[in-house]
Amino acid sequence: MAESNQIRHSGTPRHEAIVDWELLNPGDTRRNCALALGISECGLSIIYNSDAFIDYRSRRMREHQALVSESVIEKTEAVAKISLDILEERFDQERKVIPLGGVKDTAEMALKALGFGQPRPGNYPPGGGNVTVIVGASPEQLAQARDRMKTINATVVEEEPTPDKQVAP
Repeated sequence: MAESNQIRHSGTPRHEAIVDWELLNPGDTRRNCALALGISECGLSIIYNSDAFIDYRSRRMREHQALVSESVIEKTEAVAKISLDILEERFDQERKVIPLGGVKDTAEMALKALGFGQPRPGNYPPGGGNVTVIVGASPEQLAQARDRMKTINATVVEEEPTPDKQVAP
């Protein structure tokens, strides 16, 4: 919490007020921010473009995002735990009445959540999709191939006239 207060008070009071207003009014316009804080739009624009404000605002926004993310993760974990507890309780109570299809779907969902039983992305064979082919060649074959490549690269190919580049007779 000390770090939070340190970041909050490292900007000017006006910088703090602007960022506080932004956090309380996400998605609102700068015009409304200027009106709410009694600053001209031009003055607010000058503040927004100053290096000190840009640095202060980015630190405050990162801190805020981290807190929001942490809160969302905690709540999601709590919901997942409650849901799994209810599923486990229902399975224990109604083990013989739950249709086999329901059990299968739940098992697939649980295994997928744990990272098991997921199909591979793409159509790759087990072991990966890269195939390396090694072909052996004798030194003589390599020399012949090099000579052929030199001949091919040295040959000048004359362009055939295309319909738009017809040569006049």
